[in-house]
Amino acid sequence: MKPAPNLRDLQLWLRWIITDPRGVSRALGDSYPSIKDLKSRFTEPLLSQLQWIETKKVGDVERLDVYAEGYFSRILESLEQDFPRTKKILGKERFAKLIQDYLKSYPSQFTSIADVGSRLTEYIAEYEEVTENFPWLPDVVQFEWNWIETFYAKEPHQDLDLKIKISNGKPRDIRFQVHPSVKLLQTEWNLTKIFSEASPEKKIERPEQIQTGFIIYRWNDQVIWEELENSSYDILKKTMQGLTLNESLLNIKGVDPQFISDLFKRWVERGILCGLLEERNEDDL
Repeated sequence: MKPAPNLRDLQLWLRWIITDPRGVSRALGDSYPSIKDLKSRFTEPLLSQLQWIETKKVGDVERLDVYAEGYFSRILESLEQDFPRTKKILGKERFAKLIQDYLKSYPSQFTSIADVGSRLTEYIAEYEEVTENFPWLPDVVQFEWNWIETFYAKEPHQDLDLKIKISNGKPRDIRFQVHPSVKLLQTEWNLTKIFSEASPEKKIERPEQIQTGFIIYRWNDQVIWEELENSSYDILKKTMQGLTLNESLLNIKGVDPQFISDLFKRWVERGILCGLLEERNEDDL
């Protein structure tokens, strides 16, 4: 009998076979794939450790299947929680099929399971099995992923004197720091009804196809989302780019000054605007 492998070789091999999204049997049958986008990810480590897996009661493939199924089930469970409306729209079986195919193209290489869904929006946009019947689904996936990013965003230093600094300065020349949790999303479909519906039992209907702007942010440890009308969306987008209020209002016509005042006051109160940026030098312009 060959000598027992060292721990590192055994760990590398087990990682390969258990996390290969093709499944244990297919991985063992095609352990050196010649054509793969992620060839290194799908290729078996040099030293096979299969002989050390089999026991008297359980065969090697059967034993490995238990661990591989557990690995996939845990990822699927996590993504079901991250994308609940996507799952609701597709149904349990189609959602599981989507995730299985997604992991074949984007196998997890993250240390945190929270990051596994980071490229699902990119993947689903080209996933014809879904987009033909649910063309609004990429927008739903993007919305849900932005919610996740907002939830995990770092908490910055809040400027408690922000209101005083605004009142003492020239508000229209101020450049605001936007809270890191803030996400702006412009969708091709109005998702308001989909994300307003609280009942998990009610079927999600096809939304209206109309461009809609949303803001997603964290306030009082809660993730909040709101629909934004066009001018508010454009102003906040420019503010996030580091422009002053005067610069943000360029090319935006017919906006009432009181509306602008109330808008920024609310954004400050909600922590969406959390500080002031340093003045720009002329060399930066």
